[in-house]
Amino acid sequence: MSRKTRKDPCIRSTTNGLAVLMVITLLLLSVLCASCRRDASVSPDDVSQKATDATAYQSKVLGFSLKFPEDWKDRYFVKETEDCVSFYSKRVHEAYPDFGRLFTIGRMVGELVTEEDMEQAPAGQKVLGRGNGYTYFVTFPSDVQCPPADEELRAEYLRMSEQVPAVCDSFSLLPCAEPRAVNRGFRVIGSSFFTVEVPREWEIRASGEIPLRWDIYSGDSEIGSIELVPYGCTEPAAEGWRREYVSSESFRRTARITVDAKHASAGRMKAIRDSFKFTGGPFTVVDLLSNAELYLSLGGTKVFGKIEGFDMQDGKLVAVRVRAMRLVDEDAGGEPAGRLLIEDLNEMHTYPLDFGAYIAPLVAPHYRTYGTYQMFPLDEDFIRRHPGFDDFFYDFIVGRDGQLKIVLGHYVPR
Repeated sequence: MSRKTRKDPCIRSTTNGLAVLMVITLLLLSVLCASCRRDASVSPDDVSQKATDATAYQSKVLGFSLKFPEDWKDRYFVKETEDCVSFYSKRVHEAYPDFGRLFTIGRMVGELVTEEDMEQAPAGQKVLGRGNGYTYFVTFPSDVQCPPADEELRAEYLRMSEQVPAVCDSFSLLPCAEPRAVNRGFRVIGSSFFTVEVPREWEIRASGEIPLRWDIYSGDSEIGSIELVPYGCTEPAAEGWRREYVSSESFRRTARITVDAKHASAGRMKAIRDSFKFTGGPFTVVDLLSNAELYLSLGGTKVFGKIEGFDMQDGKLVAVRVRAMRLVDEDAGGEPAGRLLIEDLNEMHTYPLDFGAYIAPLVAPHYRTYGTYQMFPLDEDFIRRHPGFDDFFYDFIVGRDGQLKIVLGHYVPR
């Protein structure tokens, strides 16, 4: 496997481990539409306006409309909050106030949220549209929102639930106010992970090659990028470029903003940096890299090599056998610059698996980089689904306790 060469990141904090961060990020996912769960309804005069057709719904402030089946007339109930709207079976909700939710439509600042991001949520979510400076999405209940003992109301709820996909297909954008930028001449952009203000003439596009990187364009020219990098990473910009870093200790994330100096003064870069805000989002491969460095900073070790085999107990994977190797300097032995020499140390190590150990292989077709969410529990299921795992090189992150914590695919030029 292969990937673009990365500098080893620096670590500034040693407060959290992989398990803690995964819990935190999953909790963050659950509050993507936290405002949707508030019970206080916003006045329709302030937030929405119902169309004259009883089977239509419009939210002119949030900027969308829906069409309901004719038989939904007088059968649905709406709860509106600042950034989302929840729809209920009226009869179920009146009889059981904690039940009856059919679906919720919310919005997040920015139009860079992807379907892949949505698929990581613990509850079912789907992108409905992008526009007005927002991404609109639907969230479905994780279970049937009706007491099973009440057969009549349960049947009512299930009938309406079956029609929800058609209602979502009717989603349409309406004009509404865009997110407000503080800096004059700037606009707000956002992804699942951050919001930031950039000059209005810039266009931001997700990179097609590097996960968690967004390229910056001015017209047809690529002039920079925004990247999520391992927490605490710092590396100066090349000559002719300007660079800013933004880190969040609570999220244990770092963003790197790099722009061609011809397009960004120091003052403009400062305005961009000061406007940058982390907003949560799913657990990603960059978070896994951050945790790998955290383990090392706490006294762990990194071993380069290949997977030689596994130890099983009662059908469960309990340890990994590693053939240790060493990367030799590219210029050693008269080899052309840019090639890496690999020395087999003729050492075999067996590392017991920590509960919750993860592996992040490099991805096809070029095997130079990781997938944003392509990391897997290192268990017997991984062995079964990835039979070619032993053909590639890895960095094995071993904790101070001697247990294997994380396995990262390592790019080696061929």
